[in-house]
Amino acid sequence: MTEQDFESRLRSYLTDGDAARPGPGLERRLLKIGAADRQHTWRSLVPARSWWLVAGTAAAIALVTFAAVGLNAYQLANRKGNEPAGHATPTPTSSPSVAPDYGQVPAGIDVFYLVDPRSPTWLQAYDWNGHPAGTLKLPAAVLPSPGAYQPPRPHLIFSSDGSAIWTGDTVLDRNGRVIGHIGGTDQQNQVWADDSRHLCGTAPAHPFDGSGPVPELLQVFGLDGVVRTVTTVGYAAGPQAGTDVQACSIRNSRAVVTAGVDVVTTDWWLVSLVDAKILFHRPLGTGGPNAVVASSDARFVFEEPGANGSATSGYGSVRDTATGQVAARMDPSSPWVRAFSADDTLVLGDAGGEPSGIQVVAWRSSRVVWQHQGPEILRAFQARPTGQDFLVGLGQGEQLSPPGCTQGQPGCVGYPGSPLIKFVIVHGDGSVTPIPGKFETA
Repeated sequence: MTEQDFESRLRSYLTDGDAARPGPGLERRLLKIGAADRQHTWRSLVPARSWWLVAGTAAAIALVTFAAVGLNAYQLANRKGNEPAGHATPTPTSSPSVAPDYGQVPAGIDVFYLVDPRSPTWLQAYDWNGHPAGTLKLPAAVLPSPGAYQPPRPHLIFSSDGSAIWTGDTVLDRNGRVIGHIGGTDQQNQVWADDSRHLCGTAPAHPFDGSGPVPELLQVFGLDGVVRTVTTVGYAAGPQAGTDVQACSIRNSRAVVTAGVDVVTTDWWLVSLVDAKILFHRPLGTGGPNAVVASSDARFVFEEPGANGSATSGYGSVRDTATGQVAARMDPSSPWVRAFSADDTLVLGDAGGEPSGIQVVAWRSSRVVWQHQGPEILRAFQARPTGQDFLVGLGQGEQLSPPGCTQGQPGCVGYPGSPLIKFVIVHGDGSVTPIPGKFETA
């Protein structure tokens, strides 16, 4: 697609009256898995460059971020028989208003992080059996200075296994020790690669000059601060249109990159991280699909049903990036996909904010493995980096107001009205492990 073609398509879209169309196709990069400041590890449901355009429930969904997920040492079939010796025991605290301290987060297991609202600068690590694994107390050096409407934590982006946490410059390990520095780039456009040692993202090749869309660079960032530009792919055209990385697999030397306008994805590419070749390009047009979601290994891509009465309206398709062909066309009753399982057999999705539409589905057969029964809607999610499990955040809009924090009060630390969420682990066999309590986004 030439720059002229993209600009023509962009102008057509922006003048057709649909620039703010709603819909569940809101996940042009974050998720991958915070409050008012899109945080990655979780893929949020709002596009990276236009989250502020989406109000209400969709924004709340988008701003939820999960943290680094996975448990390489725990396989699904052995989740009751392959646990570490003993579970983390909390250190007694002097006040019930302080969260439990589970001590150091052990190495060798994959964890995800949740925030107990009683201690908003602590990250509570959990393993994939739902057991507390440790407590990460964020170092003072990375915390924001207190001030009106300042969040208690920095914008955090977690690797999928919980071993690395990017604060925007400093990279911490699971116990808060500095293990690297990645600076000079926009956090909103970065995702952790599947090796948990690199970030991948996009950036304009040159500043906007008003003459039209600007080509974007696909880049890989190392913990040592080295930045490698892979190739030029896609275009940026201001806050409403840009290019984002959906998946970055160092193991498979592939990345899936999307370009879009508002909540509509217009193109996606499969790019080789080795020789910078464009292995596959699929133009989608401005009429839909509204969203593209890639598996973490960049092998499969879900294309949301087409919009505006297109031929594929009502049927989501999963495309095999190795061949470019449709591997399966999902049943019209299936939800819009939010994430693939690590083994690429299952998908987690929801039906645009409908509680009964939250499902885990075997996408090749459209078989429902699990379906949420309750009034909550999907607030956050993350796929376990091995196997078939998902961490699912559910909420009804229940709010948290930090003590002494009122609307407009100077020096208020935290965001009044942060959502409280309950979390469950949905296993590949449809069983569920609840995480006791309710939490803020990490």
